[in-house]
Amino acid sequence: MSITIVELKDANIITILNETIQNLHFKKYPEYFKAYDYKAIRKAIEELLIQDNWYSYIAYDDNKPIGYILFYIKEYKENPFRYSYKGIHIDQLSVIKEYQNKGIGSLLMKIAEDKGKENNVSQIELTYWEKNTEAKEFYEKKGFEEGIHFIIKRKW
Repeated sequence: MSITIVELKDANIITILNETIQNLHFKKYPEYFKAYDYKAIRKAIEELLIQDNWYSYIAYDDNKPIGYILFYIKEYKENPFRYSYKGIHIDQLSVIKEYQNKGIGSLLMKIAEDKGKENNVSQIELTYWEKNTEAKEFYEKKGFEEGIHFIIKRKW
């Protein structure tokens, strides 16, 4: 295994790699997530990637794309309720099934951390869904802690 990670805004590759995480979300939360649709997802990814504050890195094993991370840097302006700060928000992180649990996700997270240091951000933020226990375990191992609770009431 010869892993390289490249900063690359390639909507086609990211869309193909997105199938793994989209299918996981659809399987666990079909009431919220749609089935993987290459054309629709590619269009959405293209719209994100044209923004200057969005970054994408793709992991390769030799020439085979095996995972990616997609994140943006956001500056939160001071207002009467909170102080200003700059953060990285990880929107998507996915590694294809046969490469999971081999350290690829950790390498991709390191890229986001390095970009955060480079840009003087104070924190890295992300969300994951309750039933995505794989994500919960991964992020806890990376030192993430709960910082906000998003709760819902489905019926009233």
